[in-house]
Amino acid sequence: MFKIQLKQFLLLTLLSFTLFSCFEENEIPDGVPLEPKLEGMYVYGSNTIASAATDPTARMNRAVLDPGKGAKVNNMPGIYGQFMYVGANSTLQFTEAKEGVSTVYGAVGGGTRGVGTSAGHTGFTDEFIYGTLEANAPAIQVTDEGLYYVFVNSNDKTFRMVRVQGNIIGDATPGQWATSTALPMVYTSKDSTVFEAKNIPLKGAAGYRYRIGNGWEVFNDNNIVTFTNFGVPNYGVAWDTRINNIGYYTDNIPNHDNGMFTVRLKYTAATGAWKETKIRTGDLLINYANTQVGFFGNAYYLPSGAEGAWNEPYEVKLPTLNGNTYTWTWEDVRLIEGREFVILENGTWGGLMFFYNNNLARTGEAFTSGKISNPGTNENFLVATGGTYDITLSINGVTDAKTLNIVSN
Repeated sequence: MFKIQLKQFLLLTLLSFTLFSCFEENEIPDGVPLEPKLEGMYVYGSNTIASAATDPTARMNRAVLDPGKGAKVNNMPGIYGQFMYVGANSTLQFTEAKEGVSTVYGAVGGGTRGVGTSAGHTGFTDEFIYGTLEANAPAIQVTDEGLYYVFVNSNDKTFRMVRVQGNIIGDATPGQWATSTALPMVYTSKDSTVFEAKNIPLKGAAGYRYRIGNGWEVFNDNNIVTFTNFGVPNYGVAWDTRINNIGYYTDNIPNHDNGMFTVRLKYTAATGAWKETKIRTGDLLINYANTQVGFFGNAYYLPSGAEGAWNEPYEVKLPTLNGNTYTWTWEDVRLIEGREFVILENGTWGGLMFFYNNNLARTGEAFTSGKISNPGTNENFLVATGGTYDITLSINGVTDAKTLNIVSN
């Protein structure tokens, strides 16, 4: 009995020694990072969403590309783009897993800093961190905390990073399509980032888009064009439902009502989704104080006594303001029977234009009696009965409702 127990003990001891020796032999030495198993590009670093290449959040997605520009595709092999939180004074590295081999990349000097034009990008004026990825080079240096968009072309090993600076731009905004309105960052973390501005005047029945900086694409070489601005899937559907599901869409986002708004744009890291919140905080008084309006046509006598012609403006003037209403008034206008006219900003084409049927309320005895009517072949005003008239154009600066009143003397 004792001999059997001794043999068993010796056998167990030998087995334990063998297993321990195998474990020691295959143990990963300290300081050697684990390598990712799936092919692709990985980004990670200090004080960010992933501390190592093997973290699930380190693996980059293919960059969303603009299907209406360049190669007109949604994505390309080897072209990566990702939004990610990066803390202050952080370092980033990239690892590419390809054909069973993992290569760790940095950049000479920790990357170069410069505005878009210095990075060979004329359409983006914010600062980039950019360069060429090189194996075993120093990690990329990031000074400022924030949400970043990271772009990598693994084919030529170029990369770009830009700190997101939210803004809103479009017909509904103060600068229309020429100048954006900033949405400063008010909160950021690994989980979410919020951009917000208060008391932004927005026009109703107009469109806009959100951008991540002062430019449209983080990368554009006329073939690869990143989609880094946001719209809605369908303007008409968004208008009818009053639901703006914003994302990588080409249709502009509708704004229904004139007013002052708090505009909030939020990014959620877990879903990669963007969401807007607009809170109306007050009335918007559209400023028409410096808008000159006059006549254009051949239906009136000029101050010289000559008949008007379709080649020069007539009686161009500024409005008066009473409460929220801007009013342009013309008294004793001599109109010629059988002739036509329209009312235009600066008395010429472009800007505000007022036609017979053009979201314009028509009031006054001249309309109700048919003395001023419509030719039926266009949207001009036809003088059916010649004579002297008082004409008043009014615009409500809050609702933007327009009214034309004409009465005969």
